Formats: sequence, C-alpha cells, structure tokens
Amino acid sequence: FAPKKDMQSAPVRIWNRQLLGYAAYRCSDGTTLGDPANLAFTALCVQFGWELPERKSDFDMLPLLISDESAGLESPSVYDLPADTVLEVTIEHPEYDLFVALNLRWYAIPAISNVGVDIGGVYYQTSPFNGWYAITEIARNLLDRQRYNIAEAVAIACDIPQTTLAIWRDDVQLQVHRAILHSFTKHAISVVDHHTASDAFMDFYTDEIKKRKRCPADWVWLVPPAGGSMTSVFHQEMVNFIVKPQYTPQVAMWEEEGIDLPAPVSINTCKSTNYFHFKTESSIYKYIYVFYGSETGTSLRFATRLSSDIGDACIGPAPLDSLPNIFKNPFHCRTLILVLTSTFGRGNPPSSAKKFIKGMEDIPNKSIVNVDFGVFALGSSAYIQTFAEFGYKVNEALVKAGCIPVMKVCVCDELKSNEKSFSSFRELLFNDQNGIIHYKMRDSKGHTSHQIESMIEASKFASLHQRKIIIQFQGCARVVSSQINDELHSALHQNKYESWGNHSKKISRSTDLFSFKLDERGREHLKDLRPGDHIALYPSNSEDTFEQVYRMIQHDKSSTLTQTTKQL
Repeated sequence: FAPKKDMQSAPVRIWNRQLLGYAAYRCSDGTTLGDPANLAFTALCVQFGWELPERKSDFDMLPLLISDESAGLESPSVYDLPADTVLEVTIEHPEYDLFVALNLRWYAIPAISNVGVDIGGVYYQTSPFNGWYAITEIARNLLDRQRYNIAEAVAIACDIPQTTLAIWRDDVQLQVHRAILHSFTKHAISVVDHHTASDAFMDFYTDEIKKRKRCPADWVWLVPPAGGSMTSVFHQEMVNFIVKPQYTPQVAMWEEEGIDLPAPVSINTCKSTNYFHFKTESSIYKYIYVFYGSETGTSLRFATRLSSDIGDACIGPAPLDSLPNIFKNPFHCRTLILVLTSTFGRGNPPSSAKKFIKGMEDIPNKSIVNVDFGVFALGSSAYIQTFAEFGYKVNEALVKAGCIPVMKVCVCDELKSNEKSFSSFRELLFNDQNGIIHYKMRDSKGHTSHQIESMIEASKFASLHQRKIIIQFQGCARVVSSQINDELHSALHQNKYESWGNHSKKISRSTDLFSFKLDERGREHLKDLRPGDHIALYPSNSEDTFEQVYRMIQHDKSSTLTQTTKQL
C-alpha cells in the first residue's frame, strides 16, 4: 500500500494485529471465551458495527477493520471474512483419542498486519506479510495463562498426572507440540518445529558472519519458548542493532487516533466449571481477613487469588505474623479469618509466619469471641512425619484462643494437584448452596453445621492421645533373615549377661511387618488420624509372666502396680 506522507498517516490503515484472529468475550463468571489477547479489539469491532455471531465459541473469526483517508482514518469499515477464505486446522493427537474432544483449532498462517517497513527513508505503514507457523507459537497461544490456558484440560485428555513430581506442564507442552505438528502435517500445511527453525537460523547466521562480518539478531526473540539449551540458538551470543530496510512495530491505530477502548463484550455464560461468586449481601460475615504463611510464594499466590474472589469485603492478604495483632481489640460482629500457610522443611513455619505461635501465646485462652476461621495447609507428603504440620499448629493455636473453626483443616499436597485442592477449598467457602460464607443454618449457639463438625473433629484430635485402643496381635513378617536370627540367639545364649547393645550392632536397621486385629470401635478411632501422626504400641504381658514378676519383687498387689507391670 502507499507509504506514509510527511506529517500524515498512510492513506490506508489496517487496525488488526493480524489479518486472522479469534474474538473474545467476557463471561459472567469473569472468565474469557475466546482469545483473551483480542478482548479489547473485539469490543472495538462491535463499536464500529460488527455483528456478533449468534452462537459464540472460542474460535470466532474476527472481521478486518480497515480505514482510508477518503472516509476518515478514525472511522474504519468492518469486513467479515467469508468462511471459505480462511484455512483452519483441527488439532488432534496421534495417540490420545480424547484430545480431539477439546475442540481445538488454529488458522494456518500468521499474517502480520501491525508492523511497518522502512526502506531507504520511505516508511510503509500498511505492509502486511505472512510466513508459516512454528509449533511453539501456536502452543503458546493455547497454553499461556494469559491466552487460552488449556494446560489442565490437555493433561486430562493425555492422561498426565498433575503433580510436581511429574513436571506435568512440560509434558503437556510436549503433547501439544506433537498434536500441532501431526495435525498440520496431516493436512499438508507448512509448519516447522523449533529445533529445525533454530538450526536453519544458525546456518543463516553463520553465512551472514562469513559474508558481512555481522548479523543483527535479538536473542530474546529467537530462542524458542521450549527446548531451551537443547536448541543451537540458545548458546549463540548475539548483538542487536538497526539495519535498514527494517520492519518496526507501530502504535496501535486507536491510540494514534486518540480513541478509548470500550469495555469488553459481556455475555451471559459461565465458562468455568468451578466458578463461585461471592455475594456480599448474603454473606454472614461483615469482615473477612486473609492471612498467608509463605516461603516460596505459593501460599501468597493462593491468598491473593482468594482475596480477589472476596473483593471489597476482604482485608488482606497479610503475613501470618501480623494475625495476633488483630486480637488487641474486641470483635463486635461476626468475623471470618482465612489462613493459607505452608510448612517449611520438617514442620517449621515459613518465613512470614515465624512469629505467629509466639504472638498467639500472649493471648489468654478462650478470650476471643465472634471470630470464625478456616485453615488451608500446604505441604509436601515427601515429609511424611511432618506433612502440613504447621497448618495444624495454626489451627490449634486459634482454637486455643477461642476462635471457632468453620471447617476441618484443608490439606494441599504440593506433590499432587495444588489447583484441585485450592478449588475444593474455594468451593467449601463460596458454594451457593452450603458455602461457609453464605451458609446461615445454625444451631442454638449460633454454630453452623460446618463449625459443629469441625469442633467435633478438633475435640477428637485433642483427645486422641488420651485414648486407649485394644488390639490383638495376629502375626509378624520378619525382615531379618533366619540365619542372622539364629546367630543372634546363639550369641545371646553364650553371653547371657552381656548387654543386647553389643549384639544389636550386628544388624542394620530393618522394617518388620506386624499385623493386628482391631474391633469396630478401634477402627473408628483410627479414622481420626492424619498423615504424619504416630501410634504408640504398649504390649501387655501375659498373666503368667506378670504373676512370676510380681512374686519376684514381693510387692503388695495393688491395681496401680498391676496395670503398670502388665505394660512393662
């Protein structure tokens, strides 16, 4: 198209970022249907006369916005693209049949239309061009959190466990790359993988250095978003400088014309399957505090998202160390405290919660009234003995101060799906039917059914160490070999008066499997145990052994001594 005139814009301008792109709409649950990168531009198209499709989807093709000087560059015309002029590729996976159920597709070529080209001082503002896609570009469009963000859906379709140990996002990215490459190749449409593109550029780069002794290149743009050091461009140092002719990005047309972007197009659809809306008018709490204990930032991120869900009614998020300070003044109305905290190392508090326990010790027992609370405890089950332990300590400290738990401690294992655990926590809080924040069914003392259940659970945990459960020994599977056992027995018989410690060193630590039988009451008690709890076994002596020992010590038979000796 004609170049830019002195002190004027070019006679024809294209407003689109790319000639092809998908529309985006703001759903009633706050999510986005379509490509979020085009949320504002979709609203702009509607403002200039584009009619929205009757049936909206994630992949509605945007029209072209084109203006010219005859009609006024500030008033673009809308041109719908006929369906038969746009080539799109349905994305399927060569191995996972469920992948096609995601209904993914993408247009065949990237046609760039928002850059200009400077040739010898003549600047062409309207100079659209296209190449072909690298698979990483399409994958980013589908996977980036600020774009379609389909990583979790792909994980389900490809049967990828969403755990930290599985490095599941990397696996998801790989499967999406495979699906794109397979789908484009199947339809004979040009596409390139990032390794091939990297090698091709290095061939060009090496040739340019030989011929011209220089080659301008931007390392940030050239290194692909996947593969990293596995690609050759990653290891090449580059210098970026200007050489003309040159393509340069341009100011968006609406900014150049001083046009404010309209609000996103809203549609009455809920895209999210786990969306919960906080209704201030139906909340039973006037104030909701959110506190976090975080070492690596995960708890803080969840606390920030939770605060955003609650909105103006939320106070926080704030570090857990500051929580005891809010108890300096009495609460005259019902208040909810939500704590999201991790456990650092072997049961230790994270850096933002190291002063919490000490601060709570200064608060008199049962002195706090009108305060409910819930705890979301993050931890790693790799630390089996202290898994999420600090979260339980927070729970106990708040109960001791007089706060009422509205739920059992919600546990999140970082080796499993953090998002799934957080979604369950949010559902417990915000569910319209019986969410804790909205739930008004209370007993005569004002406690919700959630609170009653939680208090029962808390009392179970508090008294568990005082309970005695009778179990019956059934058998033992010994890890130590019979040969070593025989040797030890022989050594003990030969040296009857030597300490067992002299012989126990002959074997290393071992694990033996003991089997016990529990009655129904005992099984119910053990259901209250949580990961990391310990069970102490106190074996009873037989009546004959007890009578023999008793006669040896020649002591009056008392009930106290009887029970004590039986447990020796």
